Amino acid sequence: MRVVLDTNVLLSALISPHSVSDTIYRAWLAAKFELITSVKQLDKLRRASRYPKFKDILQPLRVGTMINNLQHVQHAIVLKKDHLITSVELNDPNAKDEKAQYIQEVFIGSEHILGSLHEESYIYVQDVRAASYGYGGYTQEYRYQHS
Repeated sequence: MRVVLDTNVLLSALISPHSVSDTIYRAWLAAKFELITSVKQLDKLRRASRYPKFKDILQPLRVGTMINNLQHVQHAIVLKKDHLITSVELNDPNAKDEKAQYIQEVFIGSEHILGSLHEESYIYVQDVRAASYGYGGYTQEYRYQHS
């Protein structure tokens, strides 16, 4: 079985020994499944582990050991690029045919990278419109219109 873990799960494994996240990480170390990660995720893990809020919580040796394990253990697949995390600009956010084609292409591309996938391997398209999120009190749509 091949598994992708969010960076937060890996950080949680470091922060909370004997947590569910740590149990999952230890199961991977025991070769219960193959872990799929990427260079980008490893960089994110390094960067996040240095945040001030983690300074007193995370031991650099444990972080380094985890990153080394992720890079070198035989049952880890390290993608050089984030092939599975993509961004697409659809002409119409409600274009069902475009979304269906995109999902089909992502599934085929994932099988090319990972090997045969179970039919119920889900691909999720998050259709978030620019008017629905933002920062600093402004939506992304507002920023676009006023740039």
